[in-house]
Amino acid sequence: MGGGGNLNITDIRDFRNTGVSGRWNREWGSRVRTTATFGRSDFDSLSQRASSLGGRQGNSGELNVVDDTTIKVDMPITFSTAQELTLGVQRTRSRVGYTLENSQVGAPGSDASTANALTSQLNRTTSGDVTSLYAQHRLMFGRRFFATPGVRLSQFSGTDERYIEPRLSATFLATDTLRFKGAWGRYNQFVSRLAREDVLQGNREFWALSDDSTVPVASSTNMAAGATYETSRLLVDAELFARDLSDLSQLAPRVLGSTEGVDLSQFFYHGEGRVRGLEALAQRKVGRHTGWVSYTLSRVTYDFPDLSGAFVADHDRTHELKLVDTFQLNRWTFSGTWIFSTGRPYTEPIGTEAVTRQGPLGEITIDRVVVGAKNGVRLPAYHRLDLAANYSWRFGDGGRSATIGVSAFNAYNRSNVWYKEFTSVEGEVVENNIGLLKLTPSAFLSIRF
Repeated sequence: MGGGGNLNITDIRDFRNTGVSGRWNREWGSRVRTTATFGRSDFDSLSQRASSLGGRQGNSGELNVVDDTTIKVDMPITFSTAQELTLGVQRTRSRVGYTLENSQVGAPGSDASTANALTSQLNRTTSGDVTSLYAQHRLMFGRRFFATPGVRLSQFSGTDERYIEPRLSATFLATDTLRFKGAWGRYNQFVSRLAREDVLQGNREFWALSDDSTVPVASSTNMAAGATYETSRLLVDAELFARDLSDLSQLAPRVLGSTEGVDLSQFFYHGEGRVRGLEALAQRKVGRHTGWVSYTLSRVTYDFPDLSGAFVADHDRTHELKLVDTFQLNRWTFSGTWIFSTGRPYTEPIGTEAVTRQGPLGEITIDRVVVGAKNGVRLPAYHRLDLAANYSWRFGDGGRSATIGVSAFNAYNRSNVWYKEFTSVEGEVVENNIGLLKLTPSAFLSIRF
């Protein structure tokens, strides 16, 4: 809930994810075995938003459903301790549904009326099948070098095209405690997570199934290289990574002069992306105090020539730092986690301008919000501290045990900003911060028989 003057906003989002899986194994001999896996997952996200400003009210709802059913059969064939070939086949059926309801009232040519005109075209349920054949060959050269080349061939019903994905990973054991690693691969994504641009009410994300027109199959070329030092007490890992992305999609319903004959495809923009960064981890594995520190430095940029050119991606975080410590004292376990990250980028409105549009009763003048560079500014930095204390004991016979604990999410009650909303009031832009969870205590009791 956020407010500025008489502005009140309620934004509730609910996520649900359920799944079931089963596996069957059969050894045909000492060298050949088969593993068959079945999996089903159901994901849905529901958001409901209500706002009021003076006598004006608006409500919107968004439902996104993704159902996946997968059958996979692997057949590893072991030739020797130095060679193993794995052959496999996989079929995945995906059903993706999207529903948007928008009761915002807007004049013709405004953002609200444009959204209303698009709603009926966005609401749809689509399904598609991906059938894949794949092979990978694990090879050992001497005692210190391992390489695993592989390839995947996929057929997607949504585009009726075939996709080849070659891959290669390798590891070199320099010593008993130090190893170097590298990987390269080509990947395709048939169900993509897209951003729906909404400068005033905050961008939303939704899942969509690729097709031949509005949402092409996204692809990426991934590269990584790093080193790991590990002993019985300590683990240190560092990795450089790079990803080149192509055929990305974004929904951006910009303002139109008229909403008659709106074509949904004209609001889907396509572009490319670039990811560069490094990850580092140090972990202490034994002792009363155990835990780790991890740090990520990265840069994610997009280039959509017909939208806004080059800009920083919505999910870009320049710095991410995580500190975790666990302290064991007899039957007590105390833990603390501190998280810090650079604030997300967003597009900032910089003023309003009067625009004349042709309405059903003649020309009308509306105040249109003027925005700055896409994702040109950032939210405040995000950070929080989580604390927990657990007490465990055994009782009765047969290894029965119980644990009781308390925890505090965001222990120092940090006011982290989720996103910003903007409203035009008498020619002025009013800013409103929508916050994330503040201090949230909880308690639990777990009993095992």
